[in-house]
Amino acid sequence: MLFIVSVVIGLSFAVVVSSDPDTHSNLGQVIFSHILFRHGDRMPLEFYPTDPYQDVSNWPNKIAQLTDVGKVQEFELGRWLRLRYNDLLSDHYDPDEIFIQSTDVDRTLMSAQCAMAGLYHPTMRESWHPALTWQSVPVHTVPVQADYLLGASST
Repeated sequence: MLFIVSVVIGLSFAVVVSSDPDTHSNLGQVIFSHILFRHGDRMPLEFYPTDPYQDVSNWPNKIAQLTDVGKVQEFELGRWLRLRYNDLLSDHYDPDEIFIQSTDVDRTLMSAQCAMAGLYHPTMRESWHPALTWQSVPVHTVPVQADYLLGASST
């Protein structure tokens, strides 16, 4: 089953996203954005029968879970989104400005959280604990069986 993380940003998207945030700046005002992305790198979902590395103790994470590389990928995606949409987003999380939805799967929920950590680095106003450089941003989900928007199935 293919699971996709969705971030719906109530902002803007008038042009195709490029790797350079300034590439399309002269093409007009962005008024809305809907961003859909997949989870970061994950562990295998299953192993083939003769795989010499199928013993789970050979792996740093459990089967199908997001890897540390995947967490960094999503965090960097959030940082890139901040560069791309910095003029459109508040520095702090504003529930009237952004809505994040994920499938109800650990790796996709974690991917969304990591992306939001990159997008919203806490300012002094949002720092609620000196040891945490993270701002809590809600990630919404529905049970897999009821997810008709993001849940994908081969049937």
